[in-house]
Amino acid sequence: MRSNKTLNKSDRETLFNFAKANISCPPEKAALDAAYDKAKPYVLEAVQKRFPPADMAIMQKYGATREDPCIRFGGYYNADSVFHFNTGEAVPLVPRNTGCSELHYEWSSDALNALNSYVLARHAHRKALDQKIEDYRRLIVGSRTFNDVVAVWPAAESLRAKLIPKSPEQRALACLSEDAILRIRSDNAGATREVA
Repeated sequence: MRSNKTLNKSDRETLFNFAKANISCPPEKAALDAAYDKAKPYVLEAVQKRFPPADMAIMQKYGATREDPCIRFGGYYNADSVFHFNTGEAVPLVPRNTGCSELHYEWSSDALNALNSYVLARHAHRKALDQKIEDYRRLIVGSRTFNDVVAVWPAAESLRAKLIPKSPEQRALACLSEDAILRIRSDNAGATREVA
């Protein structure tokens, strides 16, 4: 039989962090990637039309540009109407003195359709991730022992060595010598006193 352990708060946090780091939603992610790939050329075209790359290159020499990783395409302060470039990708340059919500671009109807599809795909992906995260959270919070978690989520087995040390000495809250144990047994503090 595999060693087991009652889960404490730290164990649950370790399991939950492992779950969050490894959760994926392949169908929703594929749909998001496809929508992103379709919308990105429209975004680059609109930004480069408003701020030509040659002009931005000159302004960049004087520190008058910034990268804009999120491009708004709908109304002021509409958090849903934003295209986010993927981390690590080249991001268009815009004048430094402009904020994200101050920039307005011209969009064709095809561009708006692609951007709206991207937003819907992004929301579907986030909703699927949130649902999975909640499922794992409920499993972790609702399970009493580590083996209860592994019975439902076999991948958690990879955390066994981290959460359940092999030797009793590693599990002890304090290491006591045999002499200390004998002194405590002989003293037996509180045995002769009545508890009020």
